[in-house]
Amino acid sequence: MILLDTHAWLWWASASPELPSSARELIGQAVRDSEAAISCISAWEISLLVARNRLELAMRVEECVEAFDEMARLSFIPVTNPIGLRAVALPASFHSDPADRIIVATAQALDATLITRDARIRAYAHVRCAW
Repeated sequence: MILLDTHAWLWWASASPELPSSARELIGQAVRDSEAAISCISAWEISLLVARNRLELAMRVEECVEAFDEMARLSFIPVTNPIGLRAVALPASFHSDPADRIIVATAQALDATLITRDARIRAYAHVRCAW
């Protein structure tokens, strides 16, 4: 199982050259195997970026999320109470960004490899990452 960080999802969806081929291959295989997931907090992050004019999409954010939500081989993982509580309980050595904390807690809960370029997350010893 893999979990895509928000930027990995955006770059994969847009076929951006920012996403290295190694990550693209991992995502492609996971999607083919129905082993790819995205935290619902990523939809919130994308919506926030669009609202703040820091991200422009080719369609409304609701349509974008809905299109991915309908993909049979890709799962959106809700922010459940256990994930929320886990996100708060991460050791203090991890930074305080709430969305990153929820994404890491989701990866832990799923025992998933997190696909991320974020150096702070990749340096965190309590989550498996790939890039």
